[in-house]
Amino acid sequence: MTAQAVLSGLFPPSYDDPEGYWNPNIYWQPIPVHVIDEKVDEVLLERVPCPKYADELKAVEASDIYKSFDKKHEHFYVYLSQHSGLSIHNAETAAELIFVLRTQVSEINTVLGVSNYCSIRKYIVLGSI
Repeated sequence: MTAQAVLSGLFPPSYDDPEGYWNPNIYWQPIPVHVIDEKVDEVLLERVPCPKYADELKAVEASDIYKSFDKKHEHFYVYLSQHSGLSIHNAETAAELIFVLRTQVSEINTVLGVSNYCSIRKYIVLGSI
């Protein structure tokens, strides 16, 4: 959706060309967007193994401050797991969910809305993770 929105702004249809847009009531023209299947996309989802990142992540997760944070939010992770169907057990897995929720919030004025398990208050708390 984002690529199509950007392309719509970059390449608006021409009012001078009646065949330049498909619907005279909508100032928009379809522009093809080609994507790479997520199973082979190593850039967008950053799925390329990085040993240094893995080592640093382990060090952070082993730190007292990280453990304390996760302990403090344990009940919240349980709530998110129960209502999202995902296994949320630490700040990193909660961050994956917040990515999805932020996408939904950005689309709130379109067809999508925030999932009903996510009140604004909880969204704000999750956003602070």
